[in-house]
Amino acid sequence: MKNSGWEVSGENMDINNFMSTKDYAKTLDQEDPLVAYREEFYLNPGMIYMDDDSLGLLSKRAEKSLMKS
Repeated sequence: MKNSGWEVSGENMDINNFMSTKDYAKTLDQEDPLVAYREEFYLNPGMIYMDDDSLGLLSKRAEKSLMKS
């Protein structure tokens, strides 16, 4: 199965077919099954968040939960 430049075989993807263009990245973002969760986080427009060993971005649900306490 071919999907936006990646050869998908079960869980494996062929890195040799990766394209490093902005349009390709946008296509992958649109096809991401987790895209629905994007709106649950505070994102800074124009900023790139690169996750390392952090807990990640603050979610709106977590903030709401803390404010209840």
